[in-house]
Parts: sequence; structure tokens; C-alpha cells
Amino acid sequence: DFFSIALEETLIIHDDLELDFGRVEIKEGGGLGGHNGLKSIVQHTGSRDFHRLRFGIGRPSRGSVSS
Repeated sequence: DFFSIALEETLIIHDDLELDFGRVEIKEGGGLGGHNGLKSIVQHTGSRDFHRLRFGIGRPSRGSVSS
């Protein structure tokens, strides 16, 4: 409401573990894949119907994630 921009006029750009590193895809709607940023957008807007530009970051190889 602050910016008065319609959700259908936005493009959400986010990282995606399920895409190979460097791959880019455009998507509209769909699942959230456990992405907390997307979950937050859905909670605030009440809709999953938005345009997304997904940037692949790939899954880290086993044992390469710091804890």
C-alpha cells in the first residue's frame, strides 16, 4: 500500500537452489520451494500470482555448507 504498486506490475527477482548455477527462468505463480522471501511476499500480499525472475544458485555439494 505504501507505494501503491499493483502486484501484477511487479517482478520479483530471487535466488533458486533448484536451478543450476547461472540458469535464469521467468515464472508466474506456482510453489514457493521453501523460499522464505517468497513466503513473506505471499503473507503480505495474500497472493501467489506474481511474476518471478529466478536465478539459479545450485545446491551446494554435500559437506560444503558451513554450520
